Amino acid sequence: DIYAIEIYHDAQYSSWKVDWIEIIDDATNIYRFPFNRLMDKFSNDNKSRFFIQQDIGPVNSLPSKPFKQIKPYKKIGFATYTIQVKTGKQPNKVTDSTVFLQVKGENGNFADNLCSANSAFKNSIFEPDQLDTFYVMWPQLAKIISLQLLVQSEGIQPLWFCEYITIKDDQTDNHYKFIVNQLFDGSNPENRNLIRHLTVYPQNINRFQ
Repeated sequence: DIYAIEIYHDAQYSSWKVDWIEIIDDATNIYRFPFNRLMDKFSNDNKSRFFIQQDIGPVNSLPSKPFKQIKPYKKIGFATYTIQVKTGKQPNKVTDSTVFLQVKGENGNFADNLCSANSAFKNSIFEPDQLDTFYVMWPQLAKIISLQLLVQSEGIQPLWFCEYITIKDDQTDNHYKFIVNQLFDGSNPENRNLIRHLTVYPQNINRFQ
């Protein structure tokens, strides 16, 4: 299996816009790597070398283990989405929880693991008071109806406070904002004061705030 690839160019004064990369092996297995970035030493990222995680493909339910590659939705096609996740200021520690999303749209459901998705190439995600950006390639979900969060941890920092999540369909420019304002405990399913999963519904917004 192919889990990640490295992409770079060495032209000193040139840029390269890459939408996505797809690899098909001799057994017709398909590996898709979403990117949707400009590779330019003078861009906001200021770099021309990146590591890209594999797009995990559609699943039917939120998993407890890393996703395995599944064939893409050939009939409805794929679309690129920009996801932004705002972590609260408290608790003042970086969580080691894994954050799963399941998005329900008019064309069906899709689940993704944000911790293995293509983030903004930062060393750490979900730090206190941080806004993280993820660029993903999902099936075309059409209008987004709801978002389900599942947080899991086997580490020593399972707590995570999520303020909100925004999803932008890059093809239609439709934006969805999900107000969460919830403290999650990814380790203790018996703790009824803290939750591990939550379903939220979008507000009507025209742009990211």
